[in-house]
Amino acid sequence: MRVARAGGTGGRRGFGLLCGAAAVSAATLSACGGGGGTDPDPVPSATPAAKPNIVLIILDDLDASTQATMPRLKSLLADQGVAFTNTMMAMPLCAPNRATIFTGQYPHNHGVTDNAGASRIQPLESNLLPVWLKQAGYRTSLAGKYINGYPDGADARIPPGWDDWHGVLEDREATSYSYWINDNGVVSYPETYQTDLLAQRAVDFINQTSAAGSPPFFLLVGPGAPHTPADPAERHFGAYAGYGAPRTENFNEEDMGDKPRWIRGLRSLTEQQIYDIDKLYSRRLESLMAVEDMVDRILQALSANGQLAKTWIFFTTDNGVFTGQHRMPGGKTAVYDAASRVPLLVRGPGAPAGRVLPHLVGTVDLAATFVDMAGLSGETLDGKSLVPLLRSSPTPVDQWRKETLVEGYLIRTPVLIPEYSSIRTDRYTFVDIPGWEDQELYDLVADPFQTRNLVRADPAAAQPIVSSLQPRLDALRRCRAATCR
Repeated sequence: MRVARAGGTGGRRGFGLLCGAAAVSAATLSACGGGGGTDPDPVPSATPAAKPNIVLIILDDLDASTQATMPRLKSLLADQGVAFTNTMMAMPLCAPNRATIFTGQYPHNHGVTDNAGASRIQPLESNLLPVWLKQAGYRTSLAGKYINGYPDGADARIPPGWDDWHGVLEDREATSYSYWINDNGVVSYPETYQTDLLAQRAVDFINQTSAAGSPPFFLLVGPGAPHTPADPAERHFGAYAGYGAPRTENFNEEDMGDKPRWIRGLRSLTEQQIYDIDKLYSRRLESLMAVEDMVDRILQALSANGQLAKTWIFFTTDNGVFTGQHRMPGGKTAVYDAASRVPLLVRGPGAPAGRVLPHLVGTVDLAATFVDMAGLSGETLDGKSLVPLLRSSPTPVDQWRKETLVEGYLIRTPVLIPEYSSIRTDRYTFVDIPGWEDQELYDLVADPFQTRNLVRADPAAAQPIVSSLQPRLDALRRCRAATCR
């Protein structure tokens, strides 16, 4: 391992102003440069509960159907806790959705709407989730991906709020055997497989932060798997040889005539494209085997240190990805479930084992959940605390939220995807693309793979449903804080 250069200011240094504290003034927020999005500013709860540890594992480009093929993950997390089957992205793109996790806000409020994430979120960093948790008494650590574009330039800065920092610097062109990492201000080029190295960093942090009398901790672990190029660990090469992408009803969709203009012109996938999709899919599965090893090591470290019984573990991803659905050979950002519906597994003290919940939840809810666990109020956040769903008697689904928002902003990946807003209910996905005068409506009960757009296929049946959903979508696309929930 060779050391390249020393980094910038570290998370252990003082911040000057107490930006993002449990209660800060408008003047302080202005001085902290909190422009761009609105400042959520959680405040102390009137009766804070005991503060548990929180471990958040965020993968890169893991779709819900692929997660279902991870048997050890099921036994380690899902069988020991709660699996949510309707978890939606605030926006199905890496940086905007990671910004949503850190801010507790939808992209139309925090302002990160593309993958220039580091430069866009930097003005907000003094008032984000790690700062709130640190000032609520937590010791904080990150191991892995922070946000796209980190670092912003050639420096190795450490954002505010982090006591322990192991941020992977390179994103798109990096592989799991070729990457730079900033270990608390010292940047190096390791020789260890990335997921294994991050597992060790996480275990080291747990070991160092588990002494008697130590504060609760927040640990974010962000491996690059299964993002392209999806390099497996050497020990897992070939384990899924011959496995191809699932041939669901929407794989290489036969009839795209009812889709909006931007996607209707896509040609059927060629044999070469399908071969490439299948080859990458098998490598994705192999890369996830090291993730299962990592989860196992983290759980073992928590248990060995007497922390497992007081730690919540959340497992999710920054977005899904297309593997041939709707003729999309790759990419994300489009509203369809392959990209916007993702896994969320939660294990923790008192959580019922093996519970599967259909409640509409989203990545916008994670910050609200964590500040709730930390004894803060998330009333100023867009998301809704999931704590009531993690009890032995969760809030009934008919008393939970009835809809959630998925946003998309103009982007080319690999085709031009226009700006859209979408509302998701327990039965329908409704999509509005204003500038193109295109709409989509899918009945998720009759058509779970979203192959029949009722707006075009059955206008008479679609019209009353659209009339009901349009004003609800219009309200959500302008929502803020309580009006989002």
